[in-house]
Amino acid sequence: TSCDSANVCPDLRACCGVFNGDPFCIRTSGEHCAREGGRFFENLQECPQDSCPTTVAAGACCAPDISGAPACALFSREACSDVGGRYQGDDTSCDATDICVEDTDVVCCGVFNNDEFCFEGSEQACAREGGRIIPDANECTVNGKCPATVQKGACCGAIVGDVRRECGTFSREACRSASGSYQGDGTSCDSANVCPDLRACCGVFNGD
Repeated sequence: TSCDSANVCPDLRACCGVFNGDPFCIRTSGEHCAREGGRFFENLQECPQDSCPTTVAAGACCAPDISGAPACALFSREACSDVGGRYQGDDTSCDATDICVEDTDVVCCGVFNNDEFCFEGSEQACAREGGRIIPDANECTVNGKCPATVQKGACCGAIVGDVRRECGTFSREACRSASGSYQGDGTSCDSANVCPDLRACCGVFNGD
């Protein structure tokens, strides 16, 4: 690149953030500031002498170390995401006991900075990140996206083993496979008269 090129140097402004527990301020472009997990101040051409004008929230960030075990450091949410870590929430501390030890028991999906996220973690971590738990899902998709939610409802007359059940909670596909009558997504066996008086019904589906 050449200094003779037009606009070779971007319009630099103050970028504030937290890395490994230490606050930083650099003069850079908005794009580079985002990569560094900082907050970009368009109205400040220079870094303030004392500190950044607005505190950048930071908290415990859990990411695997070289051995694969979870390690903890203080990062901003954006910086934690950049290193592939799991952000524990604003103002959380690595001094807390077992801050990085959590059971993997739910699939959590949500949106952050207009980007969809999905991770496998505890209910507490999902709540901290403002996500929603996906019922009956075991893992995120291979590209890190949320799995499709499996809808379930009341299934009447399904054959389980050698026994025909009056009502059970199944997905539409599972109910059909068990020769049951699906009453619709979100219906419940606890509802009165959810299962009608059933009789034989013959037809053709997918050529069968």
